[in-house]
Amino acid sequence: MTTIWFAPSQALRIVFGTFFAVFLPGFVMSFVFFPNSVSMIKLEDDQRDGQEELPALDWVERITLSFALSLSAVPLLIYLSNRMGLPVSTASVAGIILFIITISLIAIFLNRRRHEP
Repeated sequence: MTTIWFAPSQALRIVFGTFFAVFLPGFVMSFVFFPNSVSMIKLEDDQRDGQEELPALDWVERITLSFALSLSAVPLLIYLSNRMGLPVSTASVAGIILFIITISLIAIFLNRRRHEP
């Protein structure tokens, strides 16, 4: 007799759910806090006042920071939403993660639009 611990569809759910909850929100937030290119944050000569250009992150740093940001922001927002009366369920957690990603994408869009020449 063979025992199946979980179906293949559950394995896909675990893989994509982990990617969605543990990596993706932090990856998008890393572009908010550390823009990809240095040219996005280049200051004019009269605005510089001795400030250096901020370096861009390489991919190893960005991936590491993505996990750290996700593991700090997602549980905190789930906890705060639970304290405000929203029950913790699959739908509410997915909504909170989508909220983080959406707000971060809006911030990236506004930041790039502001720094366009």
